Order: sequence, then structure tokens, then C-alpha cells
Amino acid sequence: MPSACIFQYMDFMVRVNNDISKKRGRGRPRKPDAKTTLVPVQLSKATVEHLDQWAKASAIDSRSGAARTLIERGLASESAAAANPRQSAKRESK
Repeated sequence: MPSACIFQYMDFMVRVNNDISKKRGRGRPRKPDAKTTLVPVQLSKATVEHLDQWAKASAIDSRSGAARTLIERGLASESAAAANPRQSAKRESK
């Protein structure tokens, strides 16, 4: 094979490889403007059972919905306590 043919072949392969676009990852692509974010959490079996009991008593259909509700309530009560430190001091003294 003449050496000129090897260089032409290599030049052709460089152009072909540059045309290949990057492959996407597996699964559904996330939208950049999504309103929610997936947050994986590991819990003990006892905590999961307690969460399921609370969800059933609160008429919440899903475990993730129950966890979301508890987190939102906890954060809301924390921000309310920070806004009114006198009230939170009374609770801690009891």
C-alpha cells in the first residue's frame, strides 16, 4: 500500500470520528427547568415502617409524598421558631 493512501485513510477517519456526537446517558433526560429534584435517601427499616404508618394515618398515598410532607412541615416549624425565638425558648423549657 502506498504511503499516500495511508495518510488519506487516516485523514478520512479523523473526519468520521469528529462527526460522532457524544452519546447520552441512560434513562430519561432531566429538564433543566424542572420544578422538582430527585433526592435519594437511605432509611432504616424501622424508619420506613414508621413513615408508612404515618402516611396511612394521614391519608397520604405514597411514601415519597409522606416524606415530602414531613420535611416541609419540619422546615416550616423551624423557620417559625427562628422568627419567634421567645416562643421556641418556652417550648424547650417544658
